[in-house]
Amino acid sequence: MIGCRTRIRSMILEKPLTVAHIGEPEDGPRVADTARVAAGAHVTGRGSVGGQAVAVGAVTVTDDARLLDHAVLAGTATVRGRATLSGWATAIERAGLDGDAWVFGHAAIMGRASVGGHAQVFGGAQVTGGNMEPLAGRMDFEFATMHGDLVSKIETRCNQEVAADRPLRVRILPREEAFQIPDLIRTKINLLPEGIPEVRTVEIVGLDLQADGGTHVAHTGEIGQIRVADYKSKGAINKRIYIEVK
Repeated sequence: MIGCRTRIRSMILEKPLTVAHIGEPEDGPRVADTARVAAGAHVTGRGSVGGQAVAVGAVTVTDDARLLDHAVLAGTATVRGRATLSGWATAIERAGLDGDAWVFGHAAIMGRASVGGHAQVFGGAQVTGGNMEPLAGRMDFEFATMHGDLVSKIETRCNQEVAADRPLRVRILPREEAFQIPDLIRTKINLLPEGIPEVRTVEIVGLDLQADGGTHVAHTGEIGQIRVADYKSKGAINKRIYIEVK
């Protein structure tokens, strides 16, 4: 899936962009940093485009909406209200973000998909490392940006899934069958030895399915409250999150 999104981004950005001139009156639209807004795109109201984000095509960033980091907005996609498209996320074709929606990570919103209200769409961030101890641990991800607001949203989303008390299912599948599952491997490097004939998969029903050899609860409700104790930047796109279970 990440490879597919990368190809889409490459197709969008393969040609040089004719950059539109966007005025910056006080309390008006903003284009900052090394962001690029191509001719035909509209940045209106208090909309802003920053970081290395790109807006190309007949797209619109309006109201208090934000396009940040390495995000790409293309086609006739729209970001309005107080919505944010950030990280390495992509919104293309007729996709729309509205309200307080936040799409980040490597998530891709396509077609006529619409994200609104207080929805959060987070996907695709690859795991680069981690360490688990009793009731605590750390996880390393590829993230363009990590800040307190994002960390708070991650903590909230985790606890929402704990409260949903989702059941877990464990299966042992033939290797060939297992590798037909999209996003089976979430680590940057495939850690499954080539010679093993079977793969253990863990499914959090309705949320996630991937290869995993660890010990797991029967329902997410057994975990208890999750707290993000700290976070650090380990490089340009490498970020670390420390978690605790109360």
